[in-house]
Amino acid sequence: LVERLTIALHAASLGGTETLIVRPSVTAYASVAPEERRRLGVTDGLLRLSVGIEDPGELADDLRQGLDAVASTAA
Repeated sequence: LVERLTIALHAASLGGTETLIVRPSVTAYASVAPEERRRLGVTDGLLRLSVGIEDPGELADDLRQGLDAVASTAA
């Protein structure tokens, strides 16, 4: 999904106003043991979306096309 998005940046917080998407298991929780991450619900598939100031409709469209692309490759 992350690779399919065109608006959301795959990055840690940059202190800006752009929409970001990250995998907490490899960022904020990277130093936490895998068993503890699982206990906390921080799985490898978990994504964190921080919404910026982009147009909401464009962001929704971007997320929709990303999810559709992932769904079509999984089918």
